[in-house]
Amino acid sequence: MKAVRILERVLTALPMSILMLLLVFAFVRLLPGDPVDIMMGQAGNVSQAEIDALRRELHLDRPLAEQLSIFVRGLLRGDLGYSFREQRPVAAIIGEAFPATVELALAGLTFALLVGLPIGVVSAVKRNSWFDRLAMGFSFLGISMPAFWLGIMAMMLFSVHLGWTPVQGRLSAGLVPPDLTGFYVLDALLARDWALLKDALRHLVLPAVTLGAELTAIIARVTRSSMLEALHMDYVTAARSRGVPEWQVVLRHALRNALIPTVTVTGLQLGVLLGGNMIVETVFGWPGLGRLVVGAIFARDYALVQGAVMLYALTFLLANLLVDILYTQLNPKLEL
Repeated sequence: MKAVRILERVLTALPMSILMLLLVFAFVRLLPGDPVDIMMGQAGNVSQAEIDALRRELHLDRPLAEQLSIFVRGLLRGDLGYSFREQRPVAAIIGEAFPATVELALAGLTFALLVGLPIGVVSAVKRNSWFDRLAMGFSFLGISMPAFWLGIMAMMLFSVHLGWTPVQGRLSAGLVPPDLTGFYVLDALLARDWALLKDALRHLVLPAVTLGAELTAIIARVTRSSMLEALHMDYVTAARSRGVPEWQVVLRHALRNALIPTVTVTGLQLGVLLGGNMIVETVFGWPGLGRLVVGAIFARDYALVQGAVMLYALTFLLANLLVDILYTQLNPKLEL
């Protein structure tokens, strides 16, 4: 029964995916600027014949409906198109850059969960204490600070002045990761290359903290709010009346139900971390998909922008599906 409901959710998301594809296809082409003019402008003096030939090669001389038809037919074959900016297939470009983006997003999510959840739980248990007031004050700062400002300030302090972390990139020059998964931390663990692991973590920690700072504050506040409500529920009172130790009351009874709103926020924010980390990747020179898309937008590289946005949309759909599945694990009474 659960599998059927999950399938229903997936099928329901298909019309939204198609609508998203049409909107992206149209809006990208409505942006001011001609990709052929941009590309030829970088090449110097060119003839009108060369401009027309490139326009035909990119199918930009055809009506929008025909361009869309060409793109959809290629998509059904697994072909996302050809990037005129990178001079390579879009699928290959995304395949190279996406692991870096996923690694950064997962690191930011891990930091947010490891820090935000305990802060939220302790703040609820010690309501109105000095810890609660201090933690909620810092959470306001985490929500209000822009990622680009926080990244620059962190880079100036920890990289430039203290020299604890590198300024940018994923690895130091001269280090070559094994060609395994594309996730440098995981590859270093699999290869048992501890020098590579240390260097990869030094490059990862500052962008991950910058990316996860806002989510840490959100998780802390949502967890605190839901925990305060759960701690006053009847089943918590009944557990205490049976002499259950307080730590079990908090962790096994209250936290399990309080996690439901936190799972919702975290699942939605996972898509934001993957799709909204362009600023962080640009600030830290992180060679991920977000930084690549920024350049593609300015260059009007239609194929690359469309492929990346489709991947981001798929990430949001999968994140929502994962939230639905986790709901039933946290509370079996909930229906998908």
